[in-house]
Amino acid sequence: MKTVYLVRHGESTENDWSSPIYQGEKALLTKLGESQARLIAERAARLPIDVIVTSPYRRAVQTADVVSKSTGLAVEVSPLFGEHRTPTSFNGREWGDALLASFYAWRRTAYMIGEQYEDGENFEIIRDRAVDALKFLRERPEENIFVVTHGFFCRVVVGLVLLQDAFLPGDLNKLEHTLITRNTGITVIRLGADDPSKSADEWHMLTWNDHAHLG
Repeated sequence: MKTVYLVRHGESTENDWSSPIYQGEKALLTKLGESQARLIAERAARLPIDVIVTSPYRRAVQTADVVSKSTGLAVEVSPLFGEHRTPTSFNGREWGDALLASFYAWRRTAYMIGEQYEDGENFEIIRDRAVDALKFLRERPEENIFVVTHGFFCRVVVGLVLLQDAFLPGDLNKLEHTLITRNTGITVIRLGADDPSKSADEWHMLTWNDHAHLG
């Protein structure tokens, strides 16, 4: 069996809205985010991890680096695990009514078929990337993989694990609005199962956003 720990990064300046400028991939951890990273690193040191893979986003890399120091494992960066990609035109813009309107117009394309806002990811693109991410994890030789990623992308992966080819935009919309995430929460999926009634060649979900280490 292969076990994957999907971990949301620590709190960033994009999460607490402390930056007046949209930072996207460059957003850094806050002081709280750094504390959360240390707590998940302490927990990770007690898990049977073989490798750490992270999104290339700065907040994810920062989180992964703290886990690396705690576990002694090197960090591998993969763009497969980045967050729902915003249009490049958002980068460096000041938060305000105009950017918020554009942001919500882009986000709506995650919940419909065939629509795209500028060069941002829509449902089909992020779904296909999540399919590739699961394939990447399946083909890795390691049995226990720790992945630092993002809240929205975790929902896409979970949607595929639960619904497989039947996963649709409306399902993602429901997951986005019903599954609560906390920074550094752990979502666990497993390829195979110790239950003989379950398929040995399918992904199964064990845990959603377990954040007990935060107290």
